Amino acid sequence: MKPLPQSVLPQALLDLIGPAIYSTTVDGIVTHVNRGAEVMLGYRASEMVAQPSTERWHDPSEVAARASELTRELGRPIEPGFAVFVAKDTRTGETREWTYVRKDGVRVPVLLSVSAVEDEAGVLLGFLGIAQDLSERKRLEIAQSADIKALGDFKSALDVFALVTITSTDGTITYVNDTTCAITKYAREELIGQNVRIVSSGFHTRAFIRDLWDTIAGGRAWYGEIKNRAKDATHYWVATTIVPFVDRDGVPERYMALSLDITARRTEEDRIAHLNTELREQTATLNAVNREMESFSHSVSHDLRAPLRGMDGFSQALLEDYGEQLDGTAQDYLQRIRAASQRMGQLIDDLLKLSMTARSAMVMERVNVTQLTREIIADLQPQQSGRRVDWVVDEGMSACGDRRLLRVAVSNLLTNALKFTGKCEHSRIECTHRVDGTETVFVIRDNGAGFDMAFADRLFGAFQRLHSFDEFSGTGIGLATVQRIVQRHGGRIWAEAHPGRGAVFSFTLE
Repeated sequence: MKPLPQSVLPQALLDLIGPAIYSTTVDGIVTHVNRGAEVMLGYRASEMVAQPSTERWHDPSEVAARASELTRELGRPIEPGFAVFVAKDTRTGETREWTYVRKDGVRVPVLLSVSAVEDEAGVLLGFLGIAQDLSERKRLEIAQSADIKALGDFKSALDVFALVTITSTDGTITYVNDTTCAITKYAREELIGQNVRIVSSGFHTRAFIRDLWDTIAGGRAWYGEIKNRAKDATHYWVATTIVPFVDRDGVPERYMALSLDITARRTEEDRIAHLNTELREQTATLNAVNREMESFSHSVSHDLRAPLRGMDGFSQALLEDYGEQLDGTAQDYLQRIRAASQRMGQLIDDLLKLSMTARSAMVMERVNVTQLTREIIADLQPQQSGRRVDWVVDEGMSACGDRRLLRVAVSNLLTNALKFTGKCEHSRIECTHRVDGTETVFVIRDNGAGFDMAFADRLFGAFQRLHSFDEFSGTGIGLATVQRIVQRHGGRIWAEAHPGRGAVFSFTLE
């Protein structure tokens, strides 16, 4: 092995920290290395000198792969080793990317340039290798590749999500994406080169359009909703952001419009607006009907009551003043007239109550239903005279509702229970509650007459009776009133019963 003269590698190169520089014999044995090689490879100079470079810090698999390539390319066998660096040209060598393996095992990508070193007579003395660390460049390439992929992914996502249009400052279209073509129903070649007015619907005012152009021409982004016209003459709505791309002086060079198709939303808004208009008209009609109902209720309350009171009063006067002169049949007729007029008066009262429950304003508050029930039971004491009635009332019952209306509803249900247990030797009425999921169910159960479930659909209708008046009195308004009160509270009511085995009424309030 003949070492290279020291003059081949000046001390300045040996001390250079930067690229790795080393010299070898013609056989590839290292003769000198610089400080840069020590830093790059992690070896001391003494560990590298007199060693084959290919075995010390080159990736063996890369060397073997390059040997196979050169064997096929040159048509002669090239052995894995130093020959792979100089086989193509022993005088000039070649520049190529390789992977160095540091002493600590870390892999370093490098650009290696190998060149021949000759004496003055042209005799080959060895080779000089200069390796530039490509780690940072590779990192930047990877980062750039990731950025490019991210931009590609962003563009792909944007193309699916939005209409993208780029125009010159005079509105000439220079780019559209596939979504724009799909929504406008124009082919790309039909849009490129055209002015954006090609999709104008004529819907917007001149002031609207002028504000848009003044905004973006001033270098500011514009936001708004635009109604456009597609190629097939249908219209579509887009929520649009137009962004000006400006030069260093802030002067717009082109504009990008990013738009979302909101046609479905605007169509639904228009439908809702139409429904609201109809609702306002219906509300006005309903208010007029309510005013008529109030007038009718006033008439019922005053104009109809007077004749009924007269019928009842004069019938009573006849019985009291001339009863002895009338036979039994006449007296019975007068009693029937009195009973009918009183029933009619009660019916009018119940109708007015039913009307009031549907129209009166509600004051919502937390109501102690247990206490309310006990107050109603106390009020019903006169109707229990001579009867054996057991009341069962749950503790802790409460609900959010209008106290006055809830009293009417519970009172009607308890009065019904008391009435329909009137023929029981031992009456039992239970007022309980349970929780079903997220709602509270209030239950009023009795052991009275019950009813046939085949007629349950008539139960909550006004004037609907499942028992004859001779059997149980009443106007058939009470349960209809209860149902309206429950519905006004956002609840529901239902019943279960069997003839002769009692009834169960259940209701919710919210």
